[in-house]
Amino acid sequence: MRFDCALPEISFVPKFIHWKITSLFKMKKLLITTGLAILTGHSYATQPHMALIDVSYIETSDDELSGEQFRLQLPVKQGLYVSYERTSLDGDVANSGYKAKSLGGGVFWGAAAGSSMYIGYKKVELDLPVFDDKDVTRYELGWRRRLTNQLELNLEYNQTGFDMEGVDEDGYQVGIHYYFSPTFAVTFTRDRWFEQDRTFLGVRFTSGK
Repeated sequence: MRFDCALPEISFVPKFIHWKITSLFKMKKLLITTGLAILTGHSYATQPHMALIDVSYIETSDDELSGEQFRLQLPVKQGLYVSYERTSLDGDVANSGYKAKSLGGGVFWGAAAGSSMYIGYKKVELDLPVFDDKDVTRYELGWRRRLTNQLELNLEYNQTGFDMEGVDEDGYQVGIHYYFSPTFAVTFTRDRWFEQDRTFLGVRFTSGK
């Protein structure tokens, strides 16, 4: 006597494994896509504003000098800007302060989403109480980044031709700007210039564009 007994259907097992593997890959792809969207979607604002007015209070690191700075920067056409700056520092000791006025301009371009770079050139008029007034040239290379819609970071290296013995011509600037609105921000900056470490605390007004 012969019995024909068919084996039970087990083809669902590899199909189930295949479905699980496919689902895991889809889930991984979804997580990666979501993560990238979070990092690149709304984390960064548009390019930093180029039309701006800065008004700041200044102190040197040794507290010997304090004063103020006014800066105006305007884009004149795509990729070009002009700037004017006036700085005044005074101290308790006679003839310890100085004044500086600069006029210049430069080029800027978008480096990545939410960031830009610039190269600047300024003619600086130094009013020194002890020495003769000097006209010097300053070159700047900077990078600005909108970390969020409210927070902007500014890094700059500059070189000024003081042509004075013992005075370092290299300088730097690190700034953080917090925007309460597209047209108003509070600024905090540290820099090294003219053999001085200076701290700036001020406000910024922009066109909002």
